[in-house]
Amino acid sequence: MLFSVLDTETTGLNLNRHEIIQVGLIEYEISDQGDLRLIWEHDHKIIPTNIATADPKALKINGYHPKR
Repeated sequence: MLFSVLDTETTGLNLNRHEIIQVGLIEYEISDQGDLRLIWEHDHKIIPTNIATADPKALKINGYHPKR
């Protein structure tokens, strides 16, 4: 069986003020014996359009750095 995990990082939790700055996707396969195997992973960073409205706590938690 295959399953995927999607993760997002944001500049905060307010839908009207904050934005997504990173998306990650991982795909796994589980064998009939229950073994987990990583199939594929991808990470995509998104340049924020309004970093001035970001919550500093959110940026610290997700490790945001403008040069990475």
